[in-house]
Amino acid sequence: MSEQGFIIVDRAVFDHPVLSGEPYSKVQAFLWLVSEAAWKPRKRLIGGKPFTLARGQLACSFRFLAKRWDWPLARVQRFLACLKIDTMIDTVSDTHGMIVTICNYDVYQPGTRSSDTPADTGPDTILIQTKYIKNFKKELMSEADAPDASAGNEEAKDPAPPKTKKRPVYPEAFEKFWLAYPTDDGMSKQQAYRAWEVLDEGDRATALASMSKFKVWIGKQGDGYRVVHCERFLKHRRFDGFAAAVAIAKAKAEGDRSGIPDDVWHRAVDYWQRSHGDWNLHRISQAPDHPQTKVPPLILAKLGVEPRSAAA
Repeated sequence: MSEQGFIIVDRAVFDHPVLSGEPYSKVQAFLWLVSEAAWKPRKRLIGGKPFTLARGQLACSFRFLAKRWDWPLARVQRFLACLKIDTMIDTVSDTHGMIVTICNYDVYQPGTRSSDTPADTGPDTILIQTKYIKNFKKELMSEADAPDASAGNEEAKDPAPPKTKKRPVYPEAFEKFWLAYPTDDGMSKQQAYRAWEVLDEGDRATALASMSKFKVWIGKQGDGYRVVHCERFLKHRRFDGFAAAVAIAKAKAEGDRSGIPDDVWHRAVDYWQRSHGDWNLHRISQAPDHPQTKVPPLILAKLGVEPRSAAA
């Protein structure tokens, strides 16, 4: 018998609502085996066949233990194999099931034989040496319940405040654009910001300036039209065409008949080249390589674009 003594534990502890609901620790799993073992010989039906379990034995299966302990099946098999190597249990399996024998059951459960007289312990309780439950006690005691040893107080430490997920903080310029864009609940602000980050300062200003014409255009599409995701609008530079329309309207309002600014043409042609033919100013002009393109020749020459001849 251990010099460290024993404690009496009610078997119902394994189903206590405060202590259950999570995967078992190794200590809990072993104590559960001890608690389920027969404290006196008893008969059980295993696979439809009657078996007599001796004191310290229980009938079970790997799958049943995996479900009871909330463990993967492979972990149960490895754990029982370790217990066998350490001569803490023995197992016998056949087609009907598995019999687990707790080695040294009488050491763990002294004074619980049916012939023993006192017994405050019976079928509803188990005796356990305290050395086997030290780790069990530590696992059950949370930091919030642990006493503050450094302060010497009997009061427990205040529990740490729950961690809250920080909301991302976006730059003011992007927030202004996001507020102006006709978003819906299905759009991801984070994805849109990733596309925004790729743009340079000029493109960002152009995207923001395109909102007025973009919203006018959306209003003409009918009730069934679904606005393109903000990320795609930025990633595929859908703002170029609308920004050009804004620039033309502004130039006309100021009496300038020269049309689209060179920087708008330049960005649109540059993207047309990089995207291999995605031309966002199709409402204003044919593509840069078209014979009837309205892109200024100086812009085309600067970017190395030569329009096709009308004969081609």
